[in-house]
Amino acid sequence: MRNKTSITKCASDPFQTHRAISRGTRCQRRIKLPKLLGQGIRVGFCIVLLGGVLWGVPEGAAADKTTENTRPSLPEAGTQLPASPVSARVSAVVNFEELARQEAAMPEPKGPPVPRVIHPPITPPEADAPAPFIETLPYGVLEPVLPSAPSPNPSASFAGLDDIPKVGLNTIVIPPDTDGAVGLTKVMVDLNNNYRIQDKATGAALGTVSIDTFWAASGGSGFFDPKALYDPINDRWIIIVLSGGGSANSSINIGVSQTSDPSGSYYIFRVDADSTNTNWADFPTIGFNQNWVAVNVNMFTISNNIYANSRMLVVDYAQLRNGTFSGTLITGTGFCSSPAATYSPTEGTLDVPVHLSSASGTYRVDTITGTPGNPVYTIGATKSRGLTWTQPSGDILPQAAPLAGTSACGATPCRLETQDAQIRSTPVVREGSLYQNMPEYPPALLGG
Repeated sequence: MRNKTSITKCASDPFQTHRAISRGTRCQRRIKLPKLLGQGIRVGFCIVLLGGVLWGVPEGAAADKTTENTRPSLPEAGTQLPASPVSARVSAVVNFEELARQEAAMPEPKGPPVPRVIHPPITPPEADAPAPFIETLPYGVLEPVLPSAPSPNPSASFAGLDDIPKVGLNTIVIPPDTDGAVGLTKVMVDLNNNYRIQDKATGAALGTVSIDTFWAASGGSGFFDPKALYDPINDRWIIIVLSGGGSANSSINIGVSQTSDPSGSYYIFRVDADSTNTNWADFPTIGFNQNWVAVNVNMFTISNNIYANSRMLVVDYAQLRNGTFSGTLITGTGFCSSPAATYSPTEGTLDVPVHLSSASGTYRVDTITGTPGNPVYTIGATKSRGLTWTQPSGDILPQAAPLAGTSACGATPCRLETQDAQIRSTPVVREGSLYQNMPEYPPALLGG
């Protein structure tokens, strides 16, 4: 069984991205900032995952994502979280085009595809959020926002990276975890199997490299959950991936392109997720501004896969672009705290929206301030979205039938996995407004 990704892009704006994935419908809402956005958000590209997905477990990780996980109590607004400097265990330079050329010359693997099953994101129950303290500035209560102008039609549409085996192997990774980024002339698509660079105008594949080959120089193994962002301000590509899931080798791997060309060379670094080898890192979220690249991860115990805490790796962005790693680990962030992609050359604050409770419809916006080498993470006040819902769980709505063969669910296509209501896609700050994508499920879809 294979899944396939497709990409749709809009000519008017190469910087914005929106993902529609097999875990449920995502609705986009705007959080008002002091400055007003002059026009509606425009979709840059869309990755769509079709077909059933068979979930499973990697070595060392538990299967049950509904374990008795609980979340630590929420810190008070204004709390500054503890931070400590961290070094990269490995640094290296890799060239995408050269690796793609080497792998293209390899003989085709023989034999049928072999599935490698990795875990789905693990979600503990939502904590009971405190009663919201409503502020009007800098963030107000969300109200329905209508687009100021119709979304432009796609200027082109082409297939992205297929859910194919890793280059040089017959290994298919389940699930593929679709992701990607759009630049001025090229598109980078990253799945749990491979990276592919495509021409933005034609969709032509310009090079494909397996995820294992690309990150091999980092010294990690068992790579999963890749994310990619294009930074239009500095004209760079930022990529991350986790490795060593469920083990003491758990690591955060981060890279940045040396130039504007995603087919060129990258500085890559591997950072130990937990120096005590007690917890392992799952499901990264990524954002940036002029000062930092930030990666949040959810930490689970290696011994019994119970949620321990969340932490954020904050890296000096200017140093990173110059090939030097200067990082800080901040412990105590929220589950799936999501740093924003900040499209501003002057904004010194990195916003980090955090979903708190579906039952009370609450969230907060944390902030990272300070200097590039000394970031300060401050907890934001609890706020209300103005609506509530039931935390999604279980499976809803049938997916499309498999492209070939039969699904794990038999004749009836498998249903969509709702997962949760967390902010799992990168929020965007642009022209004074903060945008975020998150799943919200009407009761009718949940059987209510």
